[in-house]
Amino acid sequence: MSFLAHPATGGGHHHYMVGDACASPPRLTRATSVGGVAAFAERLVLLPHHYQVNQIAADAIEAGLLPPSVPAGGASSTQQQQQPQPPPQQQPPPPPQPQRPPLPSRRDEGLPRNVALLALTGNPAKLGPETMDVAANALLRQGGTSRGGRGAASALLLVSYPMAPLPGGGGGGGGGDAAAAAQRARLRAELGARGLGLARRVVVVAHAPTREHLRRSGLVDAHLDSHPYNAHSTAADCTFAGVPHLTLLGEQMPSRLAAALLRAVGVPHTAHATLRALEESAARLLAPAAAAAVADVVVRS
Repeated sequence: MSFLAHPATGGGHHHYMVGDACASPPRLTRATSVGGVAAFAERLVLLPHHYQVNQIAADAIEAGLLPPSVPAGGASSTQQQQQPQPPPQQQPPPPPQPQRPPLPSRRDEGLPRNVALLALTGNPAKLGPETMDVAANALLRQGGTSRGGRGAASALLLVSYPMAPLPGGGGGGGGGDAAAAAQRARLRAELGARGLGLARRVVVVAHAPTREHLRRSGLVDAHLDSHPYNAHSTAADCTFAGVPHLTLLGEQMPSRLAAALLRAVGVPHTAHATLRALEESAARLLAPAAAAAVADVVVRS
């Protein structure tokens, strides 16, 4: 049985594949894909909501994003009711509720305070030309730039992930740091090639532990998914941080993962069928009032 390890067929090495009706619809087991080959050789086992399980809720509670009223992984209310209770006169006073840590501000995190932030916080290795096109066009449509490319009304937030050293020790002997710097330079160049001043509208932050990453994720206006290989846990991070996650619904399972998550939490309208619709949504959400409205739906879900 294949579950979580790889969002695609094992080519006949497994009997079953665990998914859900959106991420892995049953039609993908039929010979309807490109070349007349089925996307899955396995029999599908479909979970009722979303197939991805994680413990991000526990991290979100410790990060102060969720109230600590129901500890993650603790006994359910039914189990608690079944446990013997002491007589009322012996009931101890309720323990004090732990204080939720104050959430950071953009200033605390070194982020620009007066611009709309579109985030691509997944691994940059997943970014392709289509995703960069959408990001660039959304930034250009939201406020553009002033004379000389300064005073932008919007910016793109990227996370610098740890990388292996460059082959042959290139890059001045900096190891993985040199490789990451080269990657950042390429991403800036790609964005700059798509519009005047865009290369200067890239904000790069360091990879952070999960709780710090969750707290920082809530400071952006919208998150743009990678395509065709979607975000997995990163999409769940955005949901717990209350940030709209925008994705393009593809044909195969790797490009349907985020849409399946969004459907499960009640915000399927942030998954789009075309690149143009994705771009329109990103540009629209870079207006703070619009992003706040969608974020409120995400948080309540």
